[in-house]
Amino acid sequence: MHETLPTKLYPENWHDLIVDKHTVRVESEKGWFVMFMTQRCVECKKLEPIWQDLHEHINHAAHIGTMDC
Repeated sequence: MHETLPTKLYPENWHDLIVDKHTVRVESEKGWFVMFMTQRCVECKKLEPIWQDLHEHINHAAHIGTMDC
């Protein structure tokens, strides 16, 4: 099934999805684009539609994620 939103990343799922705790290497064969953002950031909110477009266009070539800092 095709996801419609970038993956929501949290400290709790960071090592499960992206970086191996022991080797500190990206776990998947596909790379990750991660948008580190905060809901208080006006510029971050302006980038959300662009980030969504990126996700829709390269979803199969790379993983897309967002992390609210």
